Amino acid sequence: MHLGHIEKSIQELNVSEINGLHYDVVDGIFNDCFIFGDKILQVISEYTKLPILVHLACENPFPYLKPMIRSGASEIAIHYEATVDCMETLNIIKQLGACAVLAFKCDTSPPKDFLSLAKVADKILKLTVNPGYAGQTIHLDALEHVRQMRELLNQAKIYRRIEVDGNINQTTINRCIEAGADTFTLGSSGLFLQEDTLQNNLKHIKNIGGNFHGNIIK
Repeated sequence: MHLGHIEKSIQELNVSEINGLHYDVVDGIFNDCFIFGDKILQVISEYTKLPILVHLACENPFPYLKPMIRSGASEIAIHYEATVDCMETLNIIKQLGACAVLAFKCDTSPPKDFLSLAKVADKILKLTVNPGYAGQTIHLDALEHVRQMRELLNQAKIYRRIEVDGNINQTTINRCIEAGADTFTLGSSGLFLQEDTLQNNLKHIKNIGGNFHGNIIK
């Protein structure tokens, strides 16, 4: 997405067949870059009715919850690795009126309390690359973690969507589906390819199945 033409870019996403938008917030501590805040989110939310998942790649997500929800977030993802009390924070997100999403970095395997947290979370977000940088190659270990998560959920008869984020494209999406993912964040390697239009890029992979989120920062 071109930040100098936010309205035009969002309108193009609005008329596509994606199911929602994915908005990354990186605090420069959890990962060594800084991306966006609530003011840009507020502008974006004025131009769309699509649900917006705000992915808080932040060392302490709590101060961001209310500002992001006020600015238009319909889903908030917090990181297992960066949240002191995930259970409490997930419940607070739901009390504030948003869907609570539990996120895991690409190198984090399912923890012992995965199922207890999954019962409270509305969705699981699994990063398949490190947060904050476009152009990375998908981590195969992360797909194995997705497979483990899906098996645990199935055994416990808990239905939760597992969204994967990072290097999702025509080449990698089948592996993600086979691992158990059913929601896909499409960014620079899948949706915003320079060689073709957004609509055509999405058309090439939309028949594979699942829900597609356009990652508006890549």
